[in-house]
Amino acid sequence: MFRRSIVAALGTAIITGPAHTATIKPAPQRDEGQGPFARLILRDATLVAGTGAPPRGPVDIVIEKNRITRIVSVGNPGVPVDPNRRPIADDTTHVVELDGAYVLPGFVDMHGHLGGVQQGTPAEYVLKLWLAHGITTVREPGSGNGIDFIVRHKEASAANEITAPRLVAYRFFGQGASAPLASPDAARRWVRASKRAGADGIKFFGAAPAVLEAAIGEASKLGMGTAMHHAQLDVTRANVLDTSSWGLTTMEHWYGLPEALFDERTIQDYPPNYNYNNEQDRFAEAGRLWQQAAAPGSARWIEVRDTLLERDFTLDPTLTIYEASRDLMNAR
Repeated sequence: MFRRSIVAALGTAIITGPAHTATIKPAPQRDEGQGPFARLILRDATLVAGTGAPPRGPVDIVIEKNRITRIVSVGNPGVPVDPNRRPIADDTTHVVELDGAYVLPGFVDMHGHLGGVQQGTPAEYVLKLWLAHGITTVREPGSGNGIDFIVRHKEASAANEITAPRLVAYRFFGQGASAPLASPDAARRWVRASKRAGADGIKFFGAAPAVLEAAIGEASKLGMGTAMHHAQLDVTRANVLDTSSWGLTTMEHWYGLPEALFDERTIQDYPPNYNYNNEQDRFAEAGRLWQQAAAPGSARWIEVRDTLLERDFTLDPTLTIYEASRDLMNAR
């Protein structure tokens, strides 16, 4: 949508709800595959760098200690490779012949949930599914199976003990608390405890503005990431202009943005028979909500856009899961 920090992500969601406390089968110890290697060369690849540059190849890519150290052009398409230009493979080097296959940077999924009891999905299936689709880093925005579960998998992945992408562990706001977080001080204490538990960030849905501001501020002070699904039950009290001003770094889905684009109202125009617990009501009214927001290119629209860019705020719309969960057969 917008350049730089306002970004669309892949947005898979094999989902567990924030209140779901049952556990799923953890990923088993890794007993397959090769590596890691001290030195690895990918031969005869066509490279897509991910910078907007066009594909180029053939190239040989040298990887040492998990870092790309050289990319060497070794010729031109359709003619024999010049062996004198190739990086030398010594006895410690593992070589993979790619025969012109495309090499891309690993994808980062900003919103991926690790398994779910309701689907009977073990963690191993989800982790390998991500890798099979080229996803090498996943932000788990909520740890529906508990912060201990996701942190264990994050650490095991980093140690190469399981077959998994890198994991970034967020925790649902209030998860594990013995009572509702009803004051700013209680919110700050909970955020500090979450940091000690290994959480990399916090996922919010809504709260009293003072509580929300305190929690976001504390997370920012501790160097934690913050994400928010601005749930419709609370969005009139804090939309993305409010929360980004407090230091929120990421907006999940699209909630909170159209409300920030209101210029003649503060509340969505709900029909008399609307019921939030009816998902069909929520999504049927979503399009009408956008029609109530400022039009693209209008003064208000430009003001909100520029404000969010100045704050380096990220939009993570998770479009694919909305399409798949509303029109599964078409998505398949």
